[in-house]
Amino acid sequence: MVRVRPVACLLAVLLSAPPALAGPMTERAAAPARAFAETLGYVLAAISYCGGPPAEVAQFERHALAMLAKYTPDAADRARLRDWAEGARQRAAPHGGDCTDRGGQALLGQLLEARTKIAETLGESGQR
Repeated sequence: MVRVRPVACLLAVLLSAPPALAGPMTERAAAPARAFAETLGYVLAAISYCGGPPAEVAQFERHALAMLAKYTPDAADRARLRDWAEGARQRAAPHGGDCTDRGGQALLGQLLEARTKIAETLGESGQR
């Protein structure tokens, strides 16, 4: 089963950065923002596949989207990210390996890598 509690703790640490410049984040960093959402959608599907309850899925989605707070996505950005993630979730085909600690860590690593690419695209402070 995907271990969400340790993941939630890691996400809490990552959320400690203050917000940066507001703006259309999903336009300025379109490709990495889509990659982040696609990965998020797969993770959400994996949580359900591995037996996680709907509340756990919703909580992880909130935490993951909050990882982008530094880049101040506006309401349209958040809606776009959720739409992309939902599409990816519906297309996802999780497998048993996703339900292991190693699988969960790999998925979190992919999500963090996508976040890093957003940061690189927008610049360290989120501004470009």
